[in-house]
Amino acid sequence: MQLSLWTIADYMTTMETQLQVQRGLCQLRNARLLTDVSEIKHFTLYLQQNERTTVLCMNGNDVMIVRSDDVDRVLNEILDVFDHFNEWEAEIDSLIASGGTLEDVLCLAAQQLKMHLIMADATYYIHEFASYPGEPLPTAWEGLVSQRSMDLESIMLIDANPAVRRADAGIYYVQVPEYKLDCLVGNLFTGGSHKGWVIGMRYGGCYSQGDLDLLQFVVHKVEDWLRENASNEAYLEQTGVFTRLLEGEDVAPLEAERTLATFAWRDGDSLRVYVAHRIDRQGKPSVVAARFMRQAKPNSFVVAHGDGLVVISNESLETPSESDEFKRVLKICGYAAGSSVAFQDVMQLKQHHDAAAIASASAVAGEVVDFESVKVAYALSVIREHAVTDIRHRALDQLAEYDAEHNAPLLETLECFVKNRGRYAATCEELVIHRSTLLYRLGRIMELTSIDFNDRDTWEHLVLSFMVPSKVR
Repeated sequence: MQLSLWTIADYMTTMETQLQVQRGLCQLRNARLLTDVSEIKHFTLYLQQNERTTVLCMNGNDVMIVRSDDVDRVLNEILDVFDHFNEWEAEIDSLIASGGTLEDVLCLAAQQLKMHLIMADATYYIHEFASYPGEPLPTAWEGLVSQRSMDLESIMLIDANPAVRRADAGIYYVQVPEYKLDCLVGNLFTGGSHKGWVIGMRYGGCYSQGDLDLLQFVVHKVEDWLRENASNEAYLEQTGVFTRLLEGEDVAPLEAERTLATFAWRDGDSLRVYVAHRIDRQGKPSVVAARFMRQAKPNSFVVAHGDGLVVISNESLETPSESDEFKRVLKICGYAAGSSVAFQDVMQLKQHHDAAAIASASAVAGEVVDFESVKVAYALSVIREHAVTDIRHRALDQLAEYDAEHNAPLLETLECFVKNRGRYAATCEELVIHRSTLLYRLGRIMELTSIDFNDRDTWEHLVLSFMVPSKVR
């Protein structure tokens, strides 16, 4: 096992030690006696009796001086430290290789470090906790472990630390006053992606550099365990059908219904799709946002898709308070969302997802925009983008030419009349004219353009004409 001079010094408390450390890397693998013919190599701690009562421990620029009346005892104790930690490492490796649990690994580590240890994933969910029997656990931490997670406000405080997701951060301190949390934290990475944290806590928050080095070793062993036990969670297997539907793959209806049944949903339940995306660069990572969205809507599944998150919610099982909690989570995480209309056939998931995605583009942080409220605006945007000719009613150009030649307000009158849905009183009030004046102008419009206001298609064409530009791109 690789050790640092700090770790070795921590385990020689009965002797007088003096550290002169410049690099302090946790890189020492064994110990050798230094002689005139010895070649100093990396990963080796060299021991030399400098005076009758002094031993020098050297590794590159790092030096530890140990003073004792019994030099042989010093040398043997240093070698015993290496033997002790090599045996400890071998025990952990054996646990991992034989299929031991993550709790087993953390318990073994907690006994060695004399700390309480927590492994939390990248969503701040606490998967395992190992207690050191000789160390009291603060009351606030008991609640934290029982809940298996911190609240979003505390997570925001932790996220303010720039080291929390850096692969090269090493072991660093974190303090959260709400939980009386004063602990050491190491980031977990496998396959180049952030997987979570190992958190070590000792009552009173008294830590040495040797503690930091040992916790870094534990982080590496937890990463080994994660690699050894990498597999898809049951949750991902359940949502696999949803992902395939979202990507337009062929899915048998019976398979989709069977998937719904695995988590107590029934074919015919009222479903709704939300598409959420991060709009604040300081917002929470998707893995964090996804877990809190699941908590806000417990009768839902959250699927990572594209650049955002898709929430498939069963409205038949939802309570009114869940909608407000969902918006609160969106706001805290820096996300906005769009929603589809309610539907029952899960095979229609993709088309409702697409509608929700359109609506989400109009939302701000903490807001949910329903597709029904943006449907007309979306239809107009499609027309503006793809129309290749002028689709407006010909009457608009006719009236514009007449008004220009006779200095008349007929086009303005028609637009106001259409906007007010053919209501005479509202049109007169807006134009500030008498009813007889409006009737005269409408009569002239019908004479010039042959418009029939009682024809439904003509009326709808006029409504659309005043919504789209006069010229296409």
